[in-house]
Amino acid sequence: MPERMLRALDMTLTPDEQALIAAAQDFATEVLRDAVSAWEATGAVDHAVYRQAADLGLTAIELPVSLGGKGYSFVCKSRVCEALAAVDLGFALSIVNSHNAALRLAGKASATAVARFVPQLLSGETMGCTALTEPGAGSDLSAMTTRARKVEGGWRIDGAKSWITNAQFASTVIVFAQTGAARDAAGIGAFVIDANGAGVTRTDSANIRSLPSIGVGGFTFDDCFVPDDQLVLQPGTAFKDTMAALNGARIYVAAMCCGMVRAGLHRAAGFGATREVFGKTLAETQAWRLPLARASAELSAATSLVRQAEQVFAAGEDAQRIAAEAKIFATEMAARQIPILTHAMGAGGLRAQEPFARHHIAARVAQLIDGSTEMLLDRVSRFVARDGQTA
Repeated sequence: MPERMLRALDMTLTPDEQALIAAAQDFATEVLRDAVSAWEATGAVDHAVYRQAADLGLTAIELPVSLGGKGYSFVCKSRVCEALAAVDLGFALSIVNSHNAALRLAGKASATAVARFVPQLLSGETMGCTALTEPGAGSDLSAMTTRARKVEGGWRIDGAKSWITNAQFASTVIVFAQTGAARDAAGIGAFVIDANGAGVTRTDSANIRSLPSIGVGGFTFDDCFVPDDQLVLQPGTAFKDTMAALNGARIYVAAMCCGMVRAGLHRAAGFGATREVFGKTLAETQAWRLPLARASAELSAATSLVRQAEQVFAAGEDAQRIAAEAKIFATEMAARQIPILTHAMGAGGLRAQEPFARHHIAARVAQLIDGSTEMLLDRVSRFVARDGQTA
């Protein structure tokens, strides 16, 4: 999609929001790109880069100005995620998950909890995460077995969480736990916990190849005491709140996939303009150009769908269907096109300094997180069946 058309889709963004997105793009190319290459080589992540992102305001996008946030829109956050993922989806997920933890605390937690946890999250001094998934409960949140029992002055939490973004680095954890009977969605509550406190152990560090910045891992909670003022979401509200937040996550993950493919397409087109074969450039060879044309067409379609989904969610409308459709289409597009764009680069596409191997793995990750493709297809199919009943 041409740049002028992309700009036309940004008409709802304020000048300040556009400036932040531009700053995120510059940060991704000037700082993050080199950092990611070093992280992949060593497996160690430099958290100074996260603090640099926080200094730009990338951890404060939607938070209220009264708490030190930017007060910007969901659409702005989604575009920042897209800009970061053009270099590293893992870093984009890490930053947005920490941002979202702060945002949930700012809107739902007690004044005491906000004062204790939010400033450090905004500054990048600490990272945050949301602990939903368990070894035996993924998309089926009502199956979670982590339990919170009421005691004098607070709650005691026991259980385990796994496959949590930022678990390797986060100090602030929003933990979802069952307070009622098994499989009772209305019994699920959410609590904010210091990951370095008593009764909390980090587990299951899953070093996903080429994505060390995602920091995936887990926690066990063994009789972990949480005071009453660290209850963030009351039982009866947590499940609904999480379902709504997941719609937003599906949209910005779809945007991230567009960012990866756009970056790959740009890189491959640049390569084709200079690489000569049999006396002419690859770009002058129709057979080489056609796969890029198909990638461009699919990217334009995915971008248009994502932009629609962003607007629906930002307006507070029901985004279940369009968020699912955007994530299905964009993640499948990325999984299909990134290997094709890699091939267009020849063997050079496999060099460590190129993003294609990282993006290939990231596209597969995107198909699994915040609702797998199969689960979302089932959800959309139910909307389609309902349409047939009313036709």
